[in-house]
Amino acid sequence: MADTKSATMRQRAYDAIVNRILAGKYRPGDLLNRRSLAEQLGMSAGPVHQALLHLEREGLVEALPRVGTRIKQVSVAYVRDHLMLREALECQAARLACEKPGSVKLDGLWHTADELDRSEPDDQRTAVREVKFHTAMVKLADCQPILKEYQRVMQVACFFQTLLILTAPSRMPPRFHTVLVRAIAEKDPDRAEASVRYHIRSGYPDLFANSSSANSKMRLASLSDLTAPKKMEEPS
Repeated sequence: MADTKSATMRQRAYDAIVNRILAGKYRPGDLLNRRSLAEQLGMSAGPVHQALLHLEREGLVEALPRVGTRIKQVSVAYVRDHLMLREALECQAARLACEKPGSVKLDGLWHTADELDRSEPDDQRTAVREVKFHTAMVKLADCQPILKEYQRVMQVACFFQTLLILTAPSRMPPRFHTVLVRAIAEKDPDRAEASVRYHIRSGYPDLFANSSSANSKMRLASLSDLTAPKKMEEPS
């Protein structure tokens, strides 16, 4: 019972601090006083300490010797690195979804893709649908470690958007999300991966423009490449 209560308090502290971070109540570099937070939350400093350790692992705060714990200082390279990690996770999830035996249930994904392809990029509902769509796509891989890491990465992305460092993706080509779902439905892992990579890098071209990563030099497939009918192999 004591362990359960401790875990509940730790989760309460974690949720409260995350909500404040994502609401923009803290800025990068702001120090977090554990005792003060504990008093505000009506609990001992122990759960707050555990929550801050968790947030440090997730990349939202950082602990400095002889200074304390502060909100993570963010650089362009740090934001780009997280986008690259998101890209890697989504690409692998898309491939795994294509490689699953049997048919994959895509009814909900088709519907969300259609809503996204019809919505305006600056509509707040579009951002919510975007996260819903990509999280649902990652879940198709049926791989909990990938999903768990992806959810962490997307939480950090929300932090970047709160700081206005990372804005909503620029307008995608027509029917773009539908193209990705079609690739998964047709069990074409190469096309699905190319669709994900194109989506992320086209959405944030400035961040990837000066990247020294070898991956950033990869030619992005054009929309016509992604939507072209699959070629049937010639019979030998």
